[in-house]
Parts: sequence; C-alpha cells; structure tokens
Amino acid sequence: MWGLIRTSLYLFSKNAYSVRLNSAKAAMVTFNSIIVFDTETTGLPHLENNNTRITEMALMGCEIEHLKNSTDIPRVLHKLVFCFNPMKMITPDSTKVSGLENEMLMNIKPFTVTDAEMLNHFIDRLPSPVCIVAHNGYKFDFPILQKHLHQLNITLPDSVYCADSLKAFQEIFPNSRQSQWQNKNTNQPPEKGDVTPEKATTTSSSSSLNATYQNWASFKSKRNSQKVCRQLFKDKSPPSISSQKMELSQLSTQMLTSSPVRYTLSTIYEFLHGNCYPGGHRAEEDAKALLRCIIKCDKFLSWMNDKAVAFNTIKPLL
Repeated sequence: MWGLIRTSLYLFSKNAYSVRLNSAKAAMVTFNSIIVFDTETTGLPHLENNNTRITEMALMGCEIEHLKNSTDIPRVLHKLVFCFNPMKMITPDSTKVSGLENEMLMNIKPFTVTDAEMLNHFIDRLPSPVCIVAHNGYKFDFPILQKHLHQLNITLPDSVYCADSLKAFQEIFPNSRQSQWQNKNTNQPPEKGDVTPEKATTTSSSSSLNATYQNWASFKSKRNSQKVCRQLFKDKSPPSISSQKMELSQLSTQMLTSSPVRYTLSTIYEFLHGNCYPGGHRAEEDAKALLRCIIKCDKFLSWMNDKAVAFNTIKPLL
C-alpha cells in the first residue's frame, strides 16, 4: 500500500474525489464489527489520469468486543488478502514502494465479479453492523475500491459503513497549528498534514492509551533527535521487502528538523507504540499495523461510531 507516502503526496488534491456531501451523514451507530482495509495500487490517481488499479488488497476483520478485550491483535481474526493483475503497467515508483511488478502478476486474474462477491461474503461473515476503516480511505482506498465495484455493477450492502483513520487521528490528536493560524488570521494556512497537537484538557481514564495529547510534544522532540527508522527509497536501488531498517519515508527529512510531524500511519504507529513502524509496504502488514493503532487508541471506537459514513455514499474514482 502506499501506506507510508500516499497521505503526504495526495492530501493536496482534496477536490479530486471525496465523500458525497449531499448524502454522507455521520453514522452514530454502535458497530459490532470492524474491518481494517488496505491496498497497493499501480500508482497515484492524479498521476494516472484516475485510471489507478488495485494490485493488492488486504482486509482484517474482528468483532468489536474482541477488540475491546485485547491489548494486541485479537485471537479471532478474519483475513482476506488478494493480489490482482491490474491489466496495465505499474509505475516504477509504485513498484519500488510495494515490491510488486507486472511480471509477478501476469498469471493472476484481474479484479472480477468473483472477487467482488467474495468481498461481500467476507463482510457478511461478521456480525452487523460493520465498519470498514482505512488510512486516508476517503481520498484513496474507498474511491478506488468503489470504482472497481462500479465497473462490475456491484455494490456493498447499504448496512456497511466506512471511516478514515487519518481523519480520526487528526481529530483525536488535534493540530494546534491550525487553530493558531486561525487566531492570528495570517494569509497562509498550515499544511493539512502538519501535526503540532495542542495540550489535552482532559486525560484518558483508560490505561490502554499510554500516549495522551501531551505526549505529542515529547514525541516530536524525541523524533527530532533520533535516527529515523525507515526510508522510502534507499539510494538508487529498490528497497528490500524484508528489510526492517529502512527509514521512515520521504518525510523523514522534515521529521529530523523542527518542522511538525505528520499524520502518516508510520508516525501514528511509532507515537502510540514507541517503536519503529513494522510495515513492509505490503497491504496485509499495513492493515495489521493500523489495527494495532486502533487497539492502542481508546478514543478511536467511539469516534468511529459517531463519524463513520455509509460506504455507498463514497464517490467512485472517475
């Protein structure tokens, strides 16, 4: 998945595709199940004339009660992982990130009706209502998946909702730079991905979230003095898929300076867990990392219940 870089590369194109504002309303539903969702793709939509195709898809589902009673990935976990022949060239940058090449996928079928039906069956196995969560999902994973389904004239059940963990963490750990900019009424707003959260007015009563709002300041200071854990591209050669010593991303330079930390999945993971992001640019690994972040953040589920929207209100990528 473009899990480590797509948030920063893609946030600027906020008008490219989004939730349908005329019909997307907050769910205010108490969900019984959650599915974390992640994709690898042929590239970024704005660089592919919105003709982006999925090359890998991973879903991990579990019951909310199992999630609440776990300090790590629940024992009862449902997984569905696909690789697809995109029937188009994968961009070189995407290959460097995901490790997937066209030659690897040439004997694999593309995304078909069978796959869409399997997706529906997977969702149906979990207690309803179900919420699908992806990081930067509203602007990346969900519209791309909707396009694949739309082309096959298939929809997910109306009872399926979705939520964007990027939006969740932005609201759970608010960005004080935005409020500072508004108060000062300056001409230029801060970048959407910047993170310098304001102090919390309340402290979580749950011990499951060791990191509170105040931790952001110390986390940022620590990140600025530490050696980065991962990098996106290692010199001129492609990264090793199994490597756990790559630096964080192309944002690492900013993380080593006084500029703010961003809401990338890798940054959120390191903040909440205190160690390097373990993802290896594979959809399953990124989905698992996101699930661990959700487990660690005790405010996430209540946010999801309040803010999720019906999946079928997401516009397909056109």
